[in-house]
Parts: sequence; C-alpha cells; structure tokens
Amino acid sequence: MAAAVVLLGVVAMHGHLGAGLLLGFLTVASLLLHEGGHMVAAGMLGVPVREFGLCRKGSYVRRAPGRMPLDDAAIALSGPTVNALLAATLWNVPGVGHWLAIYNLILMLSNLAPLPGSDGRRALVALSRHNAGVRVMAVNRKRD
Repeated sequence: MAAAVVLLGVVAMHGHLGAGLLLGFLTVASLLLHEGGHMVAAGMLGVPVREFGLCRKGSYVRRAPGRMPLDDAAIALSGPTVNALLAATLWNVPGVGHWLAIYNLILMLSNLAPLPGSDGRRALVALSRHNAGVRVMAVNRKRD
C-alpha cells in the first residue's frame, strides 16, 4: 500500500494528477491480481482459502496448508508469477503502463526475496521440507 501512495505522489508532483490517480488504482489492482494468483493456484490444488483482502501492510491471502510441500511452493510462487506476466504485458505500453510494469517487477522481486513473510521465504521453506522428505524416503529405501 505504501508503494502505491509513493508512486501516486511521485507522478502527482510532476503535474499529472490524473495519471497519478490511475497509477495508484492500478497499483492496488496489481496487488489484488498477485493475491488472485495465489488463490487460483490454491484452488487448482484443492487447498481452501479462508480469507483474502487488503490491510495497511498490503494485500494478503490466508489459506489452509497444502497437502504436500510442493503444493505450498507452487502456491507461494504463483503470486510473483502473476506480477512477472503483468510486467511483460505492460512493458511496452507507454506512460502509466510502463511505470506499472516496473512496479510489478519490483513487487515480484521483493516477494521472491527469502525474507520473513515473503512468498520467496514460503517457497524456500516448502522446498526444504520437500527435499527433507525425499532424503528420508531414500534412507528408508536403503535400509530395506
């Protein structure tokens, strides 16, 4: 949310209030589409979504855990994938479209960083759990 306000302010300061308002609205739409990516992936994998919304910190989806760690990784990576697709689609659109493409790239990259609460951290943890499970299965097979 803060990023939307900053972008709105930057554009508005340059005398383009209409473009700033449009960019602010489209920025919020990008956040919601990002979360929509998580919801679609969860739905495809049969994982129930309990809540979806916006708050002071941004947008969010609350859901049940996946059946397998790879489900959680796929769901975590689906949001940044939506941002990558939006950025690619909007990159050559002049004006607000190009700014929105840049914003979506920043949103994608910041979400992929393995920081607490990020999609990148969730995917990394899920992949680690999956790899640990694969190693345990391999050890058990060697014992048999």
